Amino acid sequence: MYLSFDLVTIHKPNTSRPANSERYLICKLKREGTQTTLEYLRECHKVLWDLSQSEKPEDNGLHIMDLVSAHLLSRMQHPFCQFIMKSNNDIASKQIRSVREMLKYAEDPTLINEKQAVIPKECFRIWNLPETIGSEENISTSDFCMKLIHPYPISIVNFE
Repeated sequence: MYLSFDLVTIHKPNTSRPANSERYLICKLKREGTQTTLEYLRECHKVLWDLSQSEKPEDNGLHIMDLVSAHLLSRMQHPFCQFIMKSNNDIASKQIRSVREMLKYAEDPTLINEKQAVIPKECFRIWNLPETIGSEENISTSDFCMKLIHPYPISIVNFE
């Protein structure tokens, strides 16, 4: 992609679980003469789409694992290739740590993750919300949620 765009980076959303392999390649400023790359990516997309729509049992669970072989990337010394390999390795290391952490709690249900109690309390504090619904007012859960979503009266207008 570094040959087809001026700016390329990998992004893993903050909302993505650490154990999830979700990440996005973000490219900006497409260069001229990149038709071959575009055609290759379209073909990859078609293969993925066809696999997702297939009802053949042998196609179930098939995935494209590489758009460019890891062997080829490892031989390339371009800074972008090194960046991609380092980014993927960093993300994979975080995933491994997260999976190990999840397994620890799955194997021993008596373990308590202290962060689980701290995070909601901190969110309530930052957002200036009561920690329990109805603690400050005697209102239903749905009314409380509506109050959060619509803190001001709603005017309904009929445009007919």
